[in-house]
Amino acid sequence: MDQKNGNLYHFIIRRLDTLRDHHVLANGWVRRGLLVAFHSVVIIMSLQVALWLRFDFVVPRQYQVSLLRTALGALIVKNAVFALVGLYSGIWRYTDLPDIKRILLGNICATLALSLVLLPFWPVFLYFPRSCLIMDCLLCFMAITVIRVGSRAVREIAIRNVDPNGARTVLFGSIDNVDTIVSALKATGTGRRFLGIISPNAIPGRILKGIPVWGSQDGPDTARMLAESNPDEIIIVLPHAGPATLRGIMALCERAAIHPVLKTIPLLDDLLDGAVTVKLLKEVEIEDLLGRTPSTFDRSEVKKQIEGRTILVTGGGGSIGSELCRQIACHTPARLLILELSEYNLYEIERKLAGSHPDLDMIPIIGNVQDLHDLDRLLGDHSVDVVYHAAAYKHVPMMEVNVKAALLNNVIGTGRLADTCCRYGVKRMVMVSTDKAVRPANVMGASKLMAEQVILSRPRTETEFVVVRFGNVLGSSGSVVPLFREQIASGGPITVTTPDATRYFMTISEAADLVLQAGAIGNDRDIMVLDMGEPVRVVDLARRMVELSGLVPDDDIQISFVGLRPGEKEYEELLADRENVIRTPYDRILVVRNNAIEADKGRQILSELTSVLTNSAGEQVCRDLIARHVSDCRLRGVDGRTTPLHAAPQ
Repeated sequence: MDQKNGNLYHFIIRRLDTLRDHHVLANGWVRRGLLVAFHSVVIIMSLQVALWLRFDFVVPRQYQVSLLRTALGALIVKNAVFALVGLYSGIWRYTDLPDIKRILLGNICATLALSLVLLPFWPVFLYFPRSCLIMDCLLCFMAITVIRVGSRAVREIAIRNVDPNGARTVLFGSIDNVDTIVSALKATGTGRRFLGIISPNAIPGRILKGIPVWGSQDGPDTARMLAESNPDEIIIVLPHAGPATLRGIMALCERAAIHPVLKTIPLLDDLLDGAVTVKLLKEVEIEDLLGRTPSTFDRSEVKKQIEGRTILVTGGGGSIGSELCRQIACHTPARLLILELSEYNLYEIERKLAGSHPDLDMIPIIGNVQDLHDLDRLLGDHSVDVVYHAAAYKHVPMMEVNVKAALLNNVIGTGRLADTCCRYGVKRMVMVSTDKAVRPANVMGASKLMAEQVILSRPRTETEFVVVRFGNVLGSSGSVVPLFREQIASGGPITVTTPDATRYFMTISEAADLVLQAGAIGNDRDIMVLDMGEPVRVVDLARRMVELSGLVPDDDIQISFVGLRPGEKEYEELLADRENVIRTPYDRILVVRNNAIEADKGRQILSELTSVLTNSAGEQVCRDLIARHVSDCRLRGVDGRTTPLHAAPQ
């Protein structure tokens, strides 16, 4: 259909919707009155047509007179029965099989009731043939059904032709799920043009709602069909599309040499309940392509840890900190304190939590973990039960040229917070650490390892200390995913360090889940680690992001290798050789107990750092201090050679 006709259909549909939503027609009584009038016309016409058919369109006068008396009884009985079976409460534009069943039931019951009314008073209705009642039942059912189904069909045809340039769409999923999605998407008027269905449980060559079924993902002709149709998007209608499924679809697209946008339906239950809207469609994100299924934890233990208690989150406006705040708010704490240095970040998380949890007792505080006065005021004025310490500088290359800032915030700040927690009787402090603290090759990782040592080597007190260590967080500030998205949006190139660089990745919600779970199940001085599966090559991550954007790697978007920056290494580790690893009863959570930390290590680190930093020492002095306390710390330079950390980057 051309653009002109499409616009005409669009105009007609808008006028019909406007008429339907008019304040007079929207009134329930007015609408029912119109439906009664419509059904009354159909009832009279079906009786008349039944008489015509009975007498070959030549009706004797006495039978025509009897029709007038019979029609009066039929109007009363049939309209009453139609109301009882719910024919006046349906929505015509969504007429489906249950509605047709109600129309059939209403006509059968009405005919039986009409017969019971006519038989005792047969002389009154003399000359009206009883066979006409049966024909009337069928004619009335057919007329109402055809009109209702026809109104839906006309609307769907009009909607389908509103945008002749609508997205060319292929559907992937089981036939039952696809059937539900197609009906819902057509009803919403998205303007999509459905080209085909890829389904693991369907026979190729079949037709579903006018859409050809191409067969399974591995079918012999599926890739060819995709290549010939070259769709704009593939909608994945699976309730739980795992990473392996998504990667398989992407591999199929590569075989077909096409680059459609992948989208998923994330809330299939809502679709089955009839709550579908186009907004439920979600483009596949790089998080959906992790090499493993994201971990989920037992939130009942977390709820026991948080419910009814006063919780403090440091760095609560950052990527991890803000997600911690959101998840903590769901477990009804007595009070949530948010400490954040950035005014804007604090404003954003406070605004979002106030909107989603209006009853939450929340106190946003601008402050710094390095400032003892801020910490004393915060923990002294509030009886804090649990502290989640997420405040840290974590950008690796940035910390290579800001060593003092890294030590002040990551080490001194952690030590002062730990001291204050002990002084005010906090029950537990959970520190967010990183995989870069294992055999660190950069200042950031070394500073986090020193922070671990500061709290794990403390003398035992009433306050328990737990460290949570995990890899890179997809989508967090400073991570590669936002950088790659920005580079793709600007047309490239995407900059990757080396072809063999690998990283462990997890989602933001998964990282916050791990931190909360550690706070609930960890013992004093434990290091909690998530089994993150196999590491992901960064260049593969970049290619997948380009493909998800509907572009071709190395063609539309170039990938450039720029070499390792100061402080970076090709791979990360979650465990060191000397650490003892113990599995927990919880899925994929490990406990690391490091027996190599000297009892007074943390106090010694803090003492020397405080002395050096208060004397306005230079960056090189700070590097020397790190080298003394982190014996196996090495710095990999941009030329690929490994040099001791105390050598400043060139």
